[in-house]
Amino acid sequence: GLQAIQGGNVDVYISNITWTYSRDMVGHLTPAAVLYYDGQGFMSHKGSVRGLLSELATAKVCASHSTTTIANLQDYIQFHNLNWKILPFESSEGRNDAFFLARKCDLITTDRLVLASLRSTAVEDADNYILHDEIISKEPLVAYVRAADMVWGNVVRWAIYATIAAEEKG
Repeated sequence: GLQAIQGGNVDVYISNITWTYSRDMVGHLTPAAVLYYDGQGFMSHKGSVRGLLSELATAKVCASHSTTTIANLQDYIQFHNLNWKILPFESSEGRNDAFFLARKCDLITTDRLVLASLRSTAVEDADNYILHDEIISKEPLVAYVRAADMVWGNVVRWAIYATIAAEEKG
């Protein structure tokens, strides 16, 4: 992951990773370009949640143990004065199994693109799951390069922009 780029083992890191201040400053990384904007959302089992999530007094929420996901969720819970319990998992597989197979959680939270992908490809019947409208963060997902190699960063940035332009032109 990010350690590989920090150590110089890879030249560019493209994944479902958010551009953050700490990655810029502490990690000595810089985003070559924003690939797309996503946001953290929620999915539930069909019929288990009615109405707005902000009005759901109690819930168990499966989340990956990552700084932005947990912090965003804690802020949402506190802002809406909810009595939700966060069940953090070290891996996305553990989180997914707890939600889909073991049904330990009322909700699962991560970026909406991931939730939509899980709903459409990782489950037998997508209609059994509800992707909620609430978005609790804005996540600029980026391609990272080492901050010390800005010439390479420029090459990556313009390759991304050229790809986007080509897509727009068909």
